[in-house]
Amino acid sequence: MSQKSPFLSVAFSFFLPGAGQVYCGKIGRGIAIFIAGLILDLVAIFSFGLLGIAALFFWLWNIYDAYSLAGGGKSQPQVMSKSSSAERETVRKERQF
Repeated sequence: MSQKSPFLSVAFSFFLPGAGQVYCGKIGRGIAIFIAGLILDLVAIFSFGLLGIAALFFWLWNIYDAYSLAGGGKSQPQVMSKSSSAERETVRKERQF
């Protein structure tokens, strides 16, 4: 899979929840987020805004999720020099979790 732009992913999800996920190739996830967001927004509107805060947090999470899927905020791989085989084994085991 080719590297996707975190900026475009965020922009898509900002304007249409789930669009950033679709852009990143997670079509089912994007559709599910769109439908869940739509339902949450409609319920928030008809409950006179009582769920508005939940809808806001869902929208923000949607943007963060799209950013993460596009590879935003990835840490660079650590380079070990002259490390013992025991240290390499420990790092390998930690990365499995």
